Amino acid sequence: MHPLGMRFPLRSINFDPEKIIPMFDQETSISAAQALEYRLPANVTPDRYDLVLTPDLKAFTFDGAETVAVTVHEATAEVVLNALELEIESAVAERAGRSLTAQIELEPARERVRMRFAESLEPGAWTLRIKFRGILNDKLHGFYRSQYTDA
Repeated sequence: MHPLGMRFPLRSINFDPEKIIPMFDQETSISAAQALEYRLPANVTPDRYDLVLTPDLKAFTFDGAETVAVTVHEATAEVVLNALELEIESAVAERAGRSLTAQIELEPARERVRMRFAESLEPGAWTLRIKFRGILNDKLHGFYRSQYTDA
């Protein structure tokens, strides 16, 4: 019984996955199918990020070095990451003393980078080491610049 003396019946709800409509911000202009194109592949997932950013506040740029512990769920020779307004200098996958250098392909229109390796990354734990550069933009996304006035 509810504290105010009212009863609330519990009902089970059966969902039909075919009838579920994805929710989007009202301002979006893309369809659900287009939105799925922006999901990263699930064959490699991050477990931990270690990130070092070195900004140059006069040139509005930065250098970055990232170490990402990942789990490879199925063998793949390609890792896809989100990357907006970045230049990737190098990317290396490491595991058990093995080191594989990636060829880098930027996809600015999709805000991604593809790292292609000469050999497949086998399932299990790997470490990605990535060096990159970027701009401190004023668009309020990524690592951006702003200013404040001390009161």
